[in-house]
Amino acid sequence: MVGGAALVAFSDPNCYTMGVWVLAHTTLLCCDAEPPERESVEEVTDLAQYELMYILKPDLAEEAQQAAFEKVQQTVEGAGGTVEKTDKWGRRKLSYEINDYSEGVYAVVNFQGDGAISNEITRLLNINEDVIRSIVIRLDD
Repeated sequence: MVGGAALVAFSDPNCYTMGVWVLAHTTLLCCDAEPPERESVEEVTDLAQYELMYILKPDLAEEAQQAAFEKVQQTVEGAGGTVEKTDKWGRRKLSYEINDYSEGVYAVVNFQGDGAISNEITRLLNINEDVIRSIVIRLDD
């Protein structure tokens, strides 16, 4: 029993794979039912709007900060996005210490890209040692 439902394993010709069935209130529900129809990749041509906010280490020199800003922009463009606007907020106090830093250099980048871009940018920014924190948010939804 799982959460008041009994698990039953058997095959059904209406279910596309052999799977686990859930008996809940005398109704059998297939846990691996066929997913709903989706648009093909070729049909989806709209690019999503994203906002990236990241915080650089505060002890970077001005030239190193500028190089880090350009590197992040190249990262977005390298992942297939187009940068629309970059706002450099400058040095600000963090709400809590991160890696023994109480301040950081904030920047916000608005860009367009396909669905896989946010994971790739997050992965690349986590590797970058100059970035303390980063977050990518999709603005369309």
